[in-house]
Amino acid sequence: MTAGVPTVPPVRIAESPSGRVRDPRVPAGASAYLPVKRAVDAVAAACLLIVLAPLLAVVALAVRVGLGSPVLFRQERVTVGGRRFDLLKFRTMRPIDRARGWVTDEQRLTRLGRWLRATSLDELPSLWNILVGDMSVVGPRPLLPGYLPLFSAAQSRRHGVRAGLTGLAQVSGRNGLPWDERFDLDQRYVLLMGPVLDLTIVVQTAWTVLRRDGVDVDHAATTLDFAGPLRTPRLRLVPQPEGPSDGMPAPGVAVTRRWEARTPTDTRIARCTATVVRPDSPERIVADLEVVDLRADCDPQLVDDLILLLVNHLRAADAGGARIVVDARATHLLHALAAHGFEGEDGSDSTHGPGPARGDDAVRLTAVIRSVDEPIGPATPPAVRVRTTGAAIVPEAARAARAVRARAVRVGPARVGAER
Repeated sequence: MTAGVPTVPPVRIAESPSGRVRDPRVPAGASAYLPVKRAVDAVAAACLLIVLAPLLAVVALAVRVGLGSPVLFRQERVTVGGRRFDLLKFRTMRPIDRARGWVTDEQRLTRLGRWLRATSLDELPSLWNILVGDMSVVGPRPLLPGYLPLFSAAQSRRHGVRAGLTGLAQVSGRNGLPWDERFDLDQRYVLLMGPVLDLTIVVQTAWTVLRRDGVDVDHAATTLDFAGPLRTPRLRLVPQPEGPSDGMPAPGVAVTRRWEARTPTDTRIARCTATVVRPDSPERIVADLEVVDLRADCDPQLVDDLILLLVNHLRAADAGGARIVVDARATHLLHALAAHGFEGEDGSDSTHGPGPARGDDAVRLTAVIRSVDEPIGPATPPAVRVRTTGAAIVPEAARAARAVRARAVRVGPARVGAER
C-alpha cells in the first residue's frame, strides 16, 4: 500500500446470490458514529434539495434543451454491504449514433456536459440518493457492480459504509489517482471515519471543485475502467525501462512490456514479459506472455499473485487474450495459470511471432481476458478446462482442473460505454 495508509487485514467478503456483500466490517468506534452520520446526511440532503431547487431546475432545462430527453442519467451502482441502487446524475453525453459520428466517449461528451462535470453540477441529482439512504455525503464513490469480482478482500472493505457523493480519494486527486491508490484511501476512510474527518473532506471538496482538479485523466472523457488490483500486499510488478507499462498499441504493431516481480522486501521472484499485438481486424489485442527466472522455492501464493497481476495489467491495456508457453515441470505456475482462466491448446501452433521453444516438456496455454461484446456485470463464470500438449503434465493438469472447476474462476468483465 502507499505510504501513510494503514495495512488492512484481509476480510472474507463475497457476493451472495441476492447481490449483497457478506461481512463488511467497520471499526467499533466508527460504527457508533454511523447513526449520527445518517441523520446528518438526511437533513443536509433535504435542505440542499430545497435551497438548490432553482439551480436544479435551470440545469435540468439546459440539459433538456442541449441533449434532449431524458434529463437524468441512471446507472446501477454498489453501496454499503454490496447493495445495488440506481445512481442519479444529470446527463452529460449524447446517445451513441454512428451515423453522426457519436461513438466514442469523447465524441459523445458535449461542451455543456464537460462544463457540468468540471463544476460537479451533474452530481446534484445524487442528493436524492442521499436523502433515501442509498448514499452518504462523504464515503467511497459508488462503482459499477461489474467490478465486484475484481476487488481484493481488502479493497472490498470500502463497502462497509455507504457510498459517498465525495470522499477522501476525491479530495486527494479525484480521477487523476490510480485505482489502487483510490481504494487505499477508501480503506483509510473506513478505518478513520468520524465527524472531524467528514467535515474536513466537505470543506476540501468545495475547494477542489472550485479549482476543478482531477476531473479528466489525460483529457479523456471518462476515467479508465478498473482492471483489478495492480499490486498485492505480497507482490508488485516493477516496470522495466525497456518497455512502457501501459497504453494501447496501434493495429499490427507489437509492443513489449517488461516487469520484475518483487516482494515488499525487494526480493525478485521472477521476470515477466508481455508482447502485445492488436490485429487490424477484429479490434482485439492479443498478448504473448513469458515468465522466466521464477524462483524454485517460491511460495505458491506469490505465484498466484504474479499471474493475477499480469492478467490485470493486460486487462488494463484492453488485451482480449493471452498466450504463454510453460515448462511442464513448473507445477505451481501451471496451477496459478489454470486458476486464472488459462486453458491448454490442442497442439496447434497459434502463437503470434517468435516464442519460447516447444516440445514434449512444454505446455502451451491461452486465456480470454475480455470479450469485446461482453456486457459488464456479474455473470455465471464458465468452468475452466485444461488440455495439454505435453504428456508429462497430464496428471498435474487433471488435479489443477478439478481444483479450478470447484470454484469456476471468471477472468473479468469488458468495458462498456458509460457516463463516467
